[in-house]
Amino acid sequence: MELTILERFGLNHNDIVVYKALLTIGRSKTGAIMHQTGISSSSTYASLASLVSRGLVSYQVRNNVKYYQAEMPEQLLEETKKQAHALEKIMQEIVFLPIQHAERNEVNLYQGVQGFKRAFEVMAGELKAGEMVSVITYSTHYGKSKSVRQFFAALDRRILVQTKCKINIVVDEDLKKIITEDRNSFAKRYTFRCLPKEYFSPCCVNISDSMVVLGVWGKNPIAFTIRNHGVIDSFRSNFNFLWDKGKK
Repeated sequence: MELTILERFGLNHNDIVVYKALLTIGRSKTGAIMHQTGISSSSTYASLASLVSRGLVSYQVRNNVKYYQAEMPEQLLEETKKQAHALEKIMQEIVFLPIQHAERNEVNLYQGVQGFKRAFEVMAGELKAGEMVSVITYSTHYGKSKSVRQFFAALDRRILVQTKCKINIVVDEDLKKIITEDRNSFAKRYTFRCLPKEYFSPCCVNISDSMVVLGVWGKNPIAFTIRNHGVIDSFRSNFNFLWDKGKK
């Protein structure tokens, strides 16, 4: 059983080892716990005290001897809910700050698989109802990754169905087939223009009214978000040029 997630709640290595031992051997005295874990007496007592205070361990006293028992981590779950509620409250306050409504002019870099996905999720989260999203991408990189295909299929469904946005996409013929296959019934919501494979883009380009997202796939994918109206207009102009050259 993997319990390292408990480190996020302030438990140290010994705390987790002691808790796991109690889950394995059941209600026990400290001697049995030390034998199971190999942790010193002072460290075991310190961990037990910590676990008891967090609601992860309880104990009974028999003949002046404490018998410890592991409990379900319900208290930690409640802590998480309270933290999430507090964070939501802060976000509701932040959204009204003047800085949030100021025009942005920035470039951000997102690295790794999760960072790569986050960049595109940021764009999706800012789209207005009915907005047009312009995309340039090619099967050379996109079609090789099943996880990338699944991610963008789910993201596009949210964009097309929930926000009622439109997606114009410049692709090659192979990628048009992949996208149509992955999207099934909602593939008809796209408008495609195809260019020959001789035209190659080293990255995927997503253009909205508020930003440009440049994504570069690989073992360690990276993505850039650019908030600058001049840059957005430049990429939109390039997209329109390719769009006019593509075939339906």
